[in-house]
This record gives sequence, C-alpha cells and structure tokens, in this order.
Amino acid sequence: MSQTVIELSEKHYSLSALNEAIYWLSNIYPLHISPSVIPDTIILSTNSEMSEESTKHILQVIHDYQLREKIKFETKSLKEIIIAKAFYPDVINVTEPTGDMRDPVLMDQNEAK
Repeated sequence: MSQTVIELSEKHYSLSALNEAIYWLSNIYPLHISPSVIPDTIILSTNSEMSEESTKHILQVIHDYQLREKIKFETKSLKEIIIAKAFYPDVINVTEPTGDMRDPVLMDQNEAK
C-alpha cells in the first residue's frame, strides 16, 4: 500500500490551524498527524497515494487556515474595541483627527480638480 507524506515546519504552521484544515478536508482526504523524528517538523500522512493536484489543494487549505489564525490574532484588539464601542458608546470616546486630512495620493478625484 502506498502512502503520501507531507512535511511541514512548526515555525510556519500552528497545530490548531492544521487540525482545522484536516477536519475541513476529512470527507475528501483521510489525513492524520504523525509523530516526527525531525525537530520542529509536523508530518501529515495518508494511507493512499495522492496526486500532485490533491497535495496542492491540501496545502492551499492549510495556508488558508493559518492566515485566518494570523488575521484573527492581529485584529483581536480592534474587534474588542468595536464591540466595546457598540455596547458602551459613552465609555470609549472617539475624537476627530487633527491635521491635514486631504488624500496625499489624490485618490479622491474631487480634490484633484
């Protein structure tokens, strides 16, 4: 029986993102995480041979979930501010910015005239 193995770096992919991707793909590809003897390496494997296109699809989904996790982390504080402002509008005071607010690259065509 043939096996397909995909090696990934722990530095680039979190275990939670990999688990979400594996779950998402579970009805298409029977993937599982295998122990690795190589430090900082995660091994995804399946008991069947996969085409190059299938492997690309798996990697695309893994990248997608890793990016989702990164965006979630980077926008967490903004999300908290928006929620706080929605439920407690008097607690968070937003003031108008000071200074020159004209578009420096003239994206607004009305300013260009």
